[in-house]
Amino acid sequence: MGHAAGWHCEKETDLRHEQAQLVNSMDSSDPQKRPNTLRLTRRDHGILFGVLTLLVLRLWVLPLGGSLWLDETVTYWVASKGVAAAFTRSQFFPGQAALYNTIAALAIRFGGSSEICLRFPSLIATGLTAWLLFQLAKTWLDGEAGMIVVIVFASIHDVAIHAVSARPYGFALLSVVGAALALVRWLESGRLRSMLLFAVAGAAIIYFHYLFGAVYLVFLFYCVYARWSNETSVSWRMLLTAWVLIAALISPLLWNAVYTKRVSSAASFAPTPSLLQLFSSLLPALLGAGLMVGILIAVLVYRECWTNPEMPARSVWLLLMAWAFLPPIVLYLVARLTPFKTFVPRYFLEAVPALSLLVGWLVQTLQPRQARMIIAGVIAAISLLSVPGGLWHPMAALSQEDWRAAAASLQNEGISESTPVLVRTGLIETTKIRWNLNIDRESPLLCPLYKYPVPGKIILLPYELTPEAEDYFQSAYSEVLQNVDSFVLITRNYGGVSVISWFRGWLASKGFQASELGNNDGVSVLLFRRTPANTPSRAVLQP
Repeated sequence: MGHAAGWHCEKETDLRHEQAQLVNSMDSSDPQKRPNTLRLTRRDHGILFGVLTLLVLRLWVLPLGGSLWLDETVTYWVASKGVAAAFTRSQFFPGQAALYNTIAALAIRFGGSSEICLRFPSLIATGLTAWLLFQLAKTWLDGEAGMIVVIVFASIHDVAIHAVSARPYGFALLSVVGAALALVRWLESGRLRSMLLFAVAGAAIIYFHYLFGAVYLVFLFYCVYARWSNETSVSWRMLLTAWVLIAALISPLLWNAVYTKRVSSAASFAPTPSLLQLFSSLLPALLGAGLMVGILIAVLVYRECWTNPEMPARSVWLLLMAWAFLPPIVLYLVARLTPFKTFVPRYFLEAVPALSLLVGWLVQTLQPRQARMIIAGVIAAISLLSVPGGLWHPMAALSQEDWRAAAASLQNEGISESTPVLVRTGLIETTKIRWNLNIDRESPLLCPLYKYPVPGKIILLPYELTPEAEDYFQSAYSEVLQNVDSFVLITRNYGGVSVISWFRGWLASKGFQASELGNNDGVSVLLFRRTPANTPSRAVLQP
């Protein structure tokens, strides 16, 4: 007991000593001049780097070999025939980024068509994004905060799902963070090179994704406020020049979007969001839980845990707040006020870097240094423990959509080439099409089966149940299903539950019973067999 009491006394004495040193250093705004007892040690940095490595390996690297999800199979369909074909094929799908499809086509050309090769460019782009984010945190805070910011960024599941995949989000994020860093350095130094980097990176943003263009409002606000408040010596004329250059660089893409690809509200698939969804989207649930639990544990362990807020410049603070919250608010208003339902988390992923910077700054203000270590560790732990399939499940993907396993379940069942296979891919483009019972297997409406072929006679199903769709089902039954004893239904579970229920009920009245094939995350495969009592009369009339 004496040893325990002595240890607690020594601990409280050390904490009081750290606090006294902090008070004596309050006059210094330079983070590097803080007392050594308040800064992370080399050992602490090693631990943080180990935590970051674990996050990257589990959330980014391990899922690389998993099955492509629906939108990734679209990328494969577009890019699989080479660079020249990628430009032509990208015109079929609204919003497809021709620049990214070129990168994907080159990845297939030089690395092969495996899932790892197709996703590897996005992994590199996301890694570069994290490095630029670290540089941005060093510019405003310090290297220690930069480590925490990158850990927060890597722990967010939306980053792992959409940035490290065969989609353009990783490159769009790289462009956003690159443009932000170049803009900050330009307004601080006034160098022409930084201005040109900002213009090029800023223009590249919507070359990778149109909806990431909402961040332009953030950058414009930052430019105007920094100039108006005299926090930059860059003239109004140079600011205007930079934005004119960005407009000139993106003008060909805007022409293509408006007059060639005709992006319309018909491509919207998300529902109209509620105000509660807006508020919940501003801070991911896992990140919020990790932050609160980490702070609670730090306070329980170090009862004299306190904060030392060192506010960045007002323009920087306003930039971070606008960057973190304006993109989701803009897309929320668009979804509420127009037919374009664009309020989907991956469409405002450009706000995540700013959110990571804000959380990193908040954690950085806490003392003693061990409290910051605890919070960063808890954020990472909660993120890792929340991964579907377990911490080290091989090839575990966060998207939970396994088209590869669905195709394999048909192969294992021994489905013949003559067996009807009804497929609902879940592509919004299948909402209104001219139905054809003899669809080409290379059709863009069958992207998942183009990557993961299945045996059988393919019959495409519509995106949703409508009176027109039910008429089509009746036609497919009378022409094909009425004369067979078994067939297969494959449907993406997103929005497909009603389709499965409708088919089960409707076909039960026709004498069919359904059984599930395999264990396929996010994709249901049902085998329908006719019961013996309902076998067609042709089987009874045979001698």
